Amino acid sequence: MSLSEGSLGSRMLPLTDRPLASRMLPLTDRPLASRMLIAAGRRLRTAAFAATAFMTAGCATITLDEKVSNLAKETRLNDIAYELTRAAAPFCPAPAADLGIRFARANWVRADVRDTWRGFYGLDDEIRAFQVRGGSPAQVAGVPAGASVLSVGELTVNRDTTQRDIDAQIQAGAAGSGRVRLVVADRAKAVRTFDLRPDRVCPVNFTTVYLQDTTLPGFGAGRGEARVVSGTWAHVRTRSDFAALASHGVAAAMSSDPRFSAANQWLLLAGSGVGAAVIGPFAALLGPAFMLGNSDQSRDIAADTLGLILIARAGESLPGLESYEQVFGAFERDARRLGPLWNRAMTPERREALKRTLAAVQRLVDENRLAELEQLLAKPRPAGAR
Repeated sequence: MSLSEGSLGSRMLPLTDRPLASRMLPLTDRPLASRMLIAAGRRLRTAAFAATAFMTAGCATITLDEKVSNLAKETRLNDIAYELTRAAAPFCPAPAADLGIRFARANWVRADVRDTWRGFYGLDDEIRAFQVRGGSPAQVAGVPAGASVLSVGELTVNRDTTQRDIDAQIQAGAAGSGRVRLVVADRAKAVRTFDLRPDRVCPVNFTTVYLQDTTLPGFGAGRGEARVVSGTWAHVRTRSDFAALASHGVAAAMSSDPRFSAANQWLLLAGSGVGAAVIGPFAALLGPAFMLGNSDQSRDIAADTLGLILIARAGESLPGLESYEQVFGAFERDARRLGPLWNRAMTPERREALKRTLAAVQRLVDENRLAELEQLLAKPRPAGAR
């Protein structure tokens, strides 16, 4: 998964860099005033995330060892999330080709964590394949993590090369021959050439945000990126905990994209009168696990549910309820201090919904019916749905 300069994880353009029309679609069936308000709200939310990270970065009292430990957990989370981004591709509003590599040079990284990244990943002034995802085309082919990137596709890398240049070459190769030629030099300066077939993914990267109070847990998601407040890492311990956070984050980042209408609408409609008529037996099966509405709680429940479906689709074991309690239950005591932007508390309603959803998705897997639900998720939303 690639790293975007100026942002620690997103491979997607920031919302404010996109043309106005693309920032406001696909709500063409709504009145103009409604579309403008919704688009403005999304821009404000994105700006608030950025402002929070900018204003608080560097203010935190945290040791180098703690930052290194957080980076190790962030790397593990992204490795697990990569499998889910592949499983999410059929439902993704903007799927992309990916080699399973995060690219970076030191000056692409935020100043407050740059020195930590230099030491942990060995970043310098060269563009490096600083992370290689397990099970990805790059990992299977043997691309060494930390290798200096010499060329990607038809692009010879130099000091002016940007992340967008690299991404463009990967997308062009996938759309053309279906292959991408990658030339790197390993740490011993040995030049190696790889011919890679990219994966199709729904790109989402996880990054750590440091607030002034480093004990606070929290989580936020935007288009192509999920942000984990540093205090959360103390509560993420087992693989099941990582899977719970990764799946919720991938699903939340997907549904924050205004172009994401199919699965999002299906999930939010299920269990309602409209959903029961459209989804039939699946509405009865999953029923109360979904909520109709646009509140933070309903979005969290929808993200939990879609995330569990992605885990099942990836062929992984579902995390237990105790992992959601472990990770998101920690948010409850800090809900007032966190504020709505970062709070993903395990409310009683969400807890009950998760119990039902875990049982329902496991039943779909046991009865070999997951493909039926996937077909429904991939369909356009029904006429008249809002």
